[in-house]
Amino acid sequence: MDLQQLTTFMAVSSERSLVGASRKLGVSQPTVTARMQQLEEELGEHLIIRAGHEAVLTPAGEVFRSYAERALQVLAAGLTRLQHESFERSLKIAGTSMFNTCALPALLARFDRQENGVHIQVLTGSTPAILEWLQDQVADLGFVYGTAARPHVRLVPLYSEELHLFVHRLHPLASREVVSLHDLRDETFIVGRRDDDTRDLIESRFRQEAFRPAHVMEMDHVSGMKQMLLAGMGAAFLPESAVREELRSRKVKKLELDGSPLMQRISLAVPDRSLNPVTRAFAVYIHKSFRADPLPLEVRRLLGLG
Repeated sequence: MDLQQLTTFMAVSSERSLVGASRKLGVSQPTVTARMQQLEEELGEHLIIRAGHEAVLTPAGEVFRSYAERALQVLAAGLTRLQHESFERSLKIAGTSMFNTCALPALLARFDRQENGVHIQVLTGSTPAILEWLQDQVADLGFVYGTAARPHVRLVPLYSEELHLFVHRLHPLASREVVSLHDLRDETFIVGRRDDDTRDLIESRFRQEAFRPAHVMEMDHVSGMKQMLLAGMGAAFLPESAVREELRSRKVKKLELDGSPLMQRISLAVPDRSLNPVTRAFAVYIHKSFRADPLPLEVRRLLGLG
């Protein structure tokens, strides 16, 4: 097994076709096919099934994808470290799609003005993926959902945000102030991927109310969810910060959902290992920015605060 086989497999997985993978990698389709066949022979498993022009992952392919992705990320992190002269001036941040889109840009802009010459790398993933990246030293700090303790990672609660239900301004329910899930029984719900933390929260509410949506549209990123919302393709649960401009311009309408609010807790994830000065400074800056509760003693030690 070599690096080319892994990158080819990941390209086929993301593009869902051999032709798309060949375009993405800049190689011929026969080369893609040959690499996939070699990888499958070595593993002794079929990883893809061809369905017309599409290439669909088998159950074995789905399992292998997470490991291949992790291996490539660890390798990329090592190469990045070697390519940049000063480890002391690098900062690798991992966050969820929602946090990286809605909160991180303004935070990074202010920090960058304070700390000149920092090489910053931002990764986007689910909470489980981010915690793995911290463990594998792919990332230095993470922004995740939840507050439960994790092995080798300290979580510092930062803030809570409510998920609201949004529809296009011309949606039939836009005139309503309060709706129930069952008012939306024929609606298309625009949601994140299966590994998306926000989706878990939404589906938990669905189960509590014995509600099953008629249609679900799955998107890879919050920006895609917003575009589908603006196109009138369905309803979406999002924090208000994700659609602030669209609300101001009255392109979307916020509906209050009957029952208890959907709340998610965002935490700073700090790995239990030595951190460089820039990473420590950024963690302290984040904690002050959100005026969070006092840092636990273990986290103060990791950040060099005594």
